[in-house]
Amino acid sequence: MEGAIGDGAVEGYNAQFTWTAFFCCLTAASGGALFGYDNGVMGGVTSMNGFLNNYFPSVLEKQNTVNTVGNLYCQYDSQTLQLMTSVLFISGAICELTGTTAYLSRYHGRKRVMMYSGILFMIAAIILAASQTIAMIVVGRVFQGVAISFASVSVPIYNSEMAPPHLRGRFNQLYQLVLTFFILVAQVINLIINVTDAVRWGWRLSLGFAFCPSFVLFLGGVFLPDSPNSLLERGKPEQASA
Repeated sequence: MEGAIGDGAVEGYNAQFTWTAFFCCLTAASGGALFGYDNGVMGGVTSMNGFLNNYFPSVLEKQNTVNTVGNLYCQYDSQTLQLMTSVLFISGAICELTGTTAYLSRYHGRKRVMMYSGILFMIAAIILAASQTIAMIVVGRVFQGVAISFASVSVPIYNSEMAPPHLRGRFNQLYQLVLTFFILVAQVINLIINVTDAVRWGWRLSLGFAFCPSFVLFLGGVFLPDSPNSLLERGKPEQASA
């Protein structure tokens, strides 16, 4: 059929592997570290005596009660503690369900949304590390949830658009690889802190270290090139073809 796509009028696009594209995708994949680090670190923090003594002394008291040994439900039966951990997922879900993340990704570009994610997560890390009240922790967790929502959408799309077609699946899996690796990193950090004398205030270090991967993602949002697809979507064909 005349004018149909695939009638031979369009030449094939044979993109090759380049280290520049790989570096762009690897840097963007640092967005996976936000979710991975939080997944790995929070369980350890909520079991640290220093953290529990500051904010959930009743939970710590239950842990030290002989009658509740071995029953984790009885030990961690605190609605405030559950709210603190789950508010991240609630705020992220709200961003997704309201279309906020998709809107920003389409009209602001993937690269800029990655920058937003890095900024929000850096702010969250500072708030959590310096927190003095439960309210500060909840606010920090809300910021983290929004940041993870932004990264979870923008990074996979960015990597898919920047990767050569025949390597798209591999480049896109960098996000999942980094996410999984940082679950391990968070567990190792918690373990080191738990076996040192810093355990009373070490939970602040565990939460504060989240600043590092978010700073990398922020730099990526500043210095990485925007994807051609995103530029075309936003009506910038000249920049997309450059």
